[in-house]
Amino acid sequence: MSTKSLDLYFKDTCLGRITPTGGNYPWNYGILTPSAAAVPFREFFDYIESNIEVEAPPFPKEFFDNENWSVVFVEKQIKWGIQIPRWHADNTIGWSWL
Repeated sequence: MSTKSLDLYFKDTCLGRITPTGGNYPWNYGILTPSAAAVPFREFFDYIESNIEVEAPPFPKEFFDNENWSVVFVEKQIKWGIQIPRWHADNTIGWSWL
């Protein structure tokens, strides 16, 4: 990946900066330096990681909508839609493009 850093967004909220580390199509990988705004999302990502399926997840439906997730290429300020990323407890992150 040629970009040096990306900002992770949920809607208009920046959740942190991603330093890309590579990829294996269709997934891209990096290290997330979370912002303070990311704190409320930590439990959601832990839920996603757990692969638990329940009829009524304990999170807003908008969290599960790919249209609400994006990254911005910091150097060029270009925004790209992504699928719901996978943010792991060790701050590694994986995402794929919409």
